Amino acid sequence: KSNDHQKECIRVVQRFGESLESLGIDIRITKLEQLTTDVIKPFQDNLRNRYKVLSTASIDKHTRIMIHFFSTLKKANMYNLNNLFGLTETRPIESNNISVTDEEFEALLNSINEENGWSMSRGQKRNWYTPWMRDAFIVSRFTGLRREEICNLKWENIMEVHGTKFFHIVDLKITRQKGKTYFKVAPITNELSNYLEEIRSNSESDFIINSGLKE
Repeated sequence: KSNDHQKECIRVVQRFGESLESLGIDIRITKLEQLTTDVIKPFQDNLRNRYKVLSTASIDKHTRIMIHFFSTLKKANMYNLNNLFGLTETRPIESNNISVTDEEFEALLNSINEENGWSMSRGQKRNWYTPWMRDAFIVSRFTGLRREEICNLKWENIMEVHGTKFFHIVDLKITRQKGKTYFKVAPITNELSNYLEEIRSNSESDFIINSGLKE
């Protein structure tokens, strides 16, 4: 993550700690498991009253960062159960080259449908299902490209040299970091090539994933 994002996360955690202390909760000895959803409203009230964070979107963002923060610490075994904000020695994370099995991935694809797309968003029921999402997941798994790169893939990005197909695209992350254009390639396997042909036969768009989410 960028330095700005890291600073934002630290700022959010500090504000959360302040809201706990205002409730009389000693953050030096409190365990995460002892906290309930009752601490959320005081946290949000503190944002509004002390830091003038008034928009619903900004308050929701603070809450998401906190949830993700604690979730990440627990998954990485970096959470000190005896001290909510204490530091603990990091432990190596066991690596697994297969993060998602074929069966799990197939189950994920099968779950992408209109029926499963319903959820509550800001008090209203909304269907998030989009037909292109299945294509995006498949292209992502075969190429390892970032979400933004996948959304910007065009048919003209497909190259072929000596019978080998690949994507030739701008490396958006490095380009932004270096201030000049850098390119990268992503291989196209035979299986992916066949799937791309299916997509193209049903699309008139210049973009491979016709999502509308472009740069």
